[in-house]
Amino acid sequence: MPGIFEITYSDVERLTDIQLTSLLIKLLYSEAGKNGIYANAVGGSLNITVGDGGEDAHIRWVGGVERTDWFPNRYTLFQCKATNMPPATCKKEFLYKDGIKLKPQVENVLNTGGTYILFYSKGLNDSQITPRINKFREALREAGKGYADTADIQIYDANKI
Repeated sequence: MPGIFEITYSDVERLTDIQLTSLLIKLLYSEAGKNGIYANAVGGSLNITVGDGGEDAHIRWVGGVERTDWFPNRYTLFQCKATNMPPATCKKEFLYKDGIKLKPQVENVLNTGGTYILFYSKGLNDSQITPRINKFREALREAGKGYADTADIQIYDANKI
């Protein structure tokens, strides 16, 4: 039984989209502070109903640590999803509705060698994570990106959160 200050993956799965985004932003500020990264390196908005170009939050810093336990890169973009995201939907998440062009924030972070993280409220295992990442890579290939097979794409699911 979890203690009073512990959460489980099922607690994360019950979060709404705004609650998930709020949690993400709080965790970004906490991880940044713990690692001596200025708070102004964190960007994000709780206005989740506007077009975001593929980004709900990010962290980007210069100097200090190269990475942290939860920020694999000095420029890491996070996209929150509290709805079901089967692999086919992951592919669409990177592309505009035309199915050809990458969303601008996704393109920016990956073009500059940063990391894209899907912050996902559902619990997954490795056999569920891999096909989703493969679909993200498929979208990159279709957009003509030479880094499709090497881009740093990760999923922080409810278990990891």
